[in-house]
Amino acid sequence: MSTSLPTRPRVFLDVQSGFDFLGRITIELFSDKTPKTAENFRAICTPPSSAQPLTYKGSRFHRIIDEFMIQGGDITAGHGTGGMSIYGPVFEDENIGWREIDAVGLVCMANRDKGTNSSQFFITLAPCQHLNAKHTVFGHVIKGMDVCGRMAKVQVDKGDRPLSEIGISHCGELQPKPRSNEAHPFPSKRRDSERSEAGETRDTAGTVNDLYHLVEEATPGLTKTAVAAPLLDQCLHKITHRDLHGRNVVIADVARLFLGLGLRSDQDHPT
Repeated sequence: MSTSLPTRPRVFLDVQSGFDFLGRITIELFSDKTPKTAENFRAICTPPSSAQPLTYKGSRFHRIIDEFMIQGGDITAGHGTGGMSIYGPVFEDENIGWREIDAVGLVCMANRDKGTNSSQFFITLAPCQHLNAKHTVFGHVIKGMDVCGRMAKVQVDKGDRPLSEIGISHCGELQPKPRSNEAHPFPSKRRDSERSEAGETRDTAGTVNDLYHLVEEATPGLTKTAVAAPLLDQCLHKITHRDLHGRNVVIADVARLFLGLGLRSDQDHPT
């Protein structure tokens, strides 16, 4: 008798340094092992609302140590002294020690001591067994360790703080891929894939979404249509320059998307 594996939620973090889009980190959450901690992270990755106003969007990675870990998630102070959870300022450790911190790409809660989890987290760049039973392991990177690797190589100061700001430009929860008979949110005659600079295959619709949010982040107070063409062309060149055909497919989708936006609204971003 076969047993089905639990369905674990997946979330993403889009990482950016200035105008440079470094890539997307996709994380699978161990909701079957650490349900409370996984739900905290999942919720803060999703768009904020009146009921749940917390978000990782716009926060930064404030501590990076090559061959050890990258740390972020301080959504209140931004430099490692703050944080907030969906349960309040802090919450208790959950199922701590259920597995060793013995691999690259584990996502763990950062804390000051026992029972001080909030929103801060770190991603391991090497096995860290000396941290076993000290931090809750609640997820692992399933795509985007190349992004973490590039982040690990940035210059930092004596306190391991990046000299150039590296932040989360967009984040969210990934839904299961639609079946062949289900409509896709960005319909296209062809749903080709393109290669990013790191060689990671990315779906056309996902790339269009990324570029849309890059424009929103980079151009506050300006109309979408006024800046879309030059900025999108720059972003597209960086993301899809290795695949000319894929680039053309994305350009067509982006043009259609922004034409629709332009028809509906050409107003400045609300303040």
